[in-house]
Amino acid sequence: PEPGFAASLFAEMPRPSPWDGDWASVVQATGREAARARYLAHIDRYIDGPLLAELAAAGNTLLRVPLGFWNLLAFPGPGGLHGCLDPSTAPASQHVKHAAAAAAAAHEAVWSLSSDAGADYLPRLERLLVRAEAAGFTAVLLDMHAPACSANGEEHGAVSLEGSKGLLLASATARNLTLRATAAMASLLASRTRLAWRAVELLNEPGEAPSLYASYYEAAAAVVRQHAGVDVVLCSWTYQLEELAP
Repeated sequence: PEPGFAASLFAEMPRPSPWDGDWASVVQATGREAARARYLAHIDRYIDGPLLAELAAAGNTLLRVPLGFWNLLAFPGPGGLHGCLDPSTAPASQHVKHAAAAAAAAHEAVWSLSSDAGADYLPRLERLLVRAEAAGFTAVLLDMHAPACSANGEEHGAVSLEGSKGLLLASATARNLTLRATAAMASLLASRTRLAWRAVELLNEPGEAPSLYASYYEAAAAVVRQHAGVDVVLCSWTYQLEELAP
């Protein structure tokens, strides 16, 4: 959660600037268990409060839910995200290698805070889908907003770094974790047959040409299509999507 979008979550928490620290500052200030309780209460307010009904009453019919892979899987143990850059791929700059290592460290230091997706997140996602239907939403898009080994290791992290040329999803570690999380997203939607439209967004604005992720997109789409009735969505800048046009 970025401070600008979740002011109540960061209330009375030390933050050097609107961007420095983010969630890490809350963890450091309160301790892991208190931070976990604060975060889950924040999610519950969105799910159980009046927001869904207000959005539906305003005429919205599509609910887009950005997710990180840790919302869907048990978090890998210490060191589980190291090696985000596959050494067998094209050489990456030292800047990219350093940033990838920092991203893995950020995942492990902050998001392992809630390591049990089955207890913390999956029941809440199920409840969100039920309440969205009850509020009048007819379409749901689950968005893989932060794959394993994302650029900054946080919930708004895409998979691009300047000069990385798609390498952050080149490693088997990153790909396998993200594909497993994508399969879990599709499985969540498969049972919501009352919805008129259900879809999984494979990556959020990866920041580089879709062709760099072609093999990943193919693998992720195949995982989603194992669940009848769940569609696949690609999200990127328009000028980059144009390269896919016939």
